[in-house]
Amino acid sequence: MPKQILIIDDEELITHSLRRLLESQGFTVRVASRGEDALTMIREEPCDLIVADLRMPGLNGVETIGKINELCGQRNVPPIPVLFITGFADPDLEQQIKSLEATCIHKPFDLDVFVSEIKRLLSLPT
Repeated sequence: MPKQILIIDDEELITHSLRRLLESQGFTVRVASRGEDALTMIREEPCDLIVADLRMPGLNGVETIGKINELCGQRNVPPIPVLFITGFADPDLEQQIKSLEATCIHKPFDLDVFVSEIKRLLSLPT
C-alpha cells in the first residue's frame, strides 16, 4: 500500500509540483492550502508524513503541526513525521522546529535531496 503524504502550502505552484514529483515516486498525495484545512483532513484520514510550509496565512506551519500533534496525542497515536519547507531563515522558527522533532529544508532545494529526505523520514530505501 502506498504511503500517504499530506502537503500543506498556500502556494499552488509548489503544491502542484511537489504532488507530481511525489506521485511519480509512488506516493499517494493530498494537499491543503491552509493549516486549518490540514487539521480537518487529518481528523478525517491520517497520513504517513506531512510536508508543510512554515509561513502561511492563518495558522503557520509550526502552529499547524503543534495542533496535529495534540490531535495525535488525544488519539494515542505517535506523531506524524514532518518535513518543513521554507524560503526564509528564522532562528526562532528553527528552534520551534527542533522542539517538534521535525526536519526542515530550505527553498530552493534539490528535488533528489527532497525525495531522499521523504524516504528517510518514512524509513524507506533510498
